[in-house]
Amino acid sequence: MLGLYPEDKVTVETTTFENGLDSSKWVVDTRGYGGSPGNPYLRQMEPDNVKVKDGLLELKVPGGQKYDPESTVGLSSAQIMTNKYMSVGSLEMTVKMSSEDGTCQCGFLYGSDHNEVDMEYLTRTNVTWSVVQGMDRERPIQQTNLNVTADQTESFHTYKLVRTESKAYFLMDGNVVNTFDKNIPTEPVQMMIAHWTDANPGWTGGPPAKDTIMTVKKVVVEYVGATQTFSTSTATPSATNAPNPSPSDKNDASQQFGSKGALLPALAAFGLYLAI
Repeated sequence: MLGLYPEDKVTVETTTFENGLDSSKWVVDTRGYGGSPGNPYLRQMEPDNVKVKDGLLELKVPGGQKYDPESTVGLSSAQIMTNKYMSVGSLEMTVKMSSEDGTCQCGFLYGSDHNEVDMEYLTRTNVTWSVVQGMDRERPIQQTNLNVTADQTESFHTYKLVRTESKAYFLMDGNVVNTFDKNIPTEPVQMMIAHWTDANPGWTGGPPAKDTIMTVKKVVVEYVGATQTFSTSTATPSATNAPNPSPSDKNDASQQFGSKGALLPALAAFGLYLAI
């Protein structure tokens, strides 16, 4: 995992979609999100929006939806997630983003609203964000515009999130584009890939006018140490003991990343935003 851990300590699971979505690794989310005082905008993950076509995974947000602030059901969206929780690991996804305004296309390392690492692309602004929400409300969220100049909607690009015990790394097409080293959450997380919309004018600005599809070609999940199994009946880990991996003493993160590319400048950071 980026040379930070001995190879024999890292488990690698690669998913492609020639034979559909591998249910031994992935769960299609059916839950609703939002509705809190900090984030009143609702969204609903629906299995009908998750399909495999011509060996590619498609995550759809239907167009033409109407936002009703009085409704208890959120805007229709799509999400898959690993059937395992892990404490140290990475999510790499090869994706072609949709260009239709009004959605967020993203990868998450997620355990709760205060235990997540995200890489999110907003079609409304053509901006990719890296986000860390950690620990508790008293510790500020870190959120940075990655200043990606490539058109992410014309071809496939590879996005990678890495969480260690003390840092979060964000990569695009093999180059490190941001690192956070403060307020990193350490509780177990699932790896999630999502395409969603809400009516928040300050975030997705949705819903979109037309159907919009996020296309996924390949996913690589790496983790170090033990894992916990996701329970679909309770939506919680089936065990409570957290993994406790140890990084290699022989590798230094700054040395490993030095050969992969310099950090792009961080253009913006601002206050509280609850992604979920």
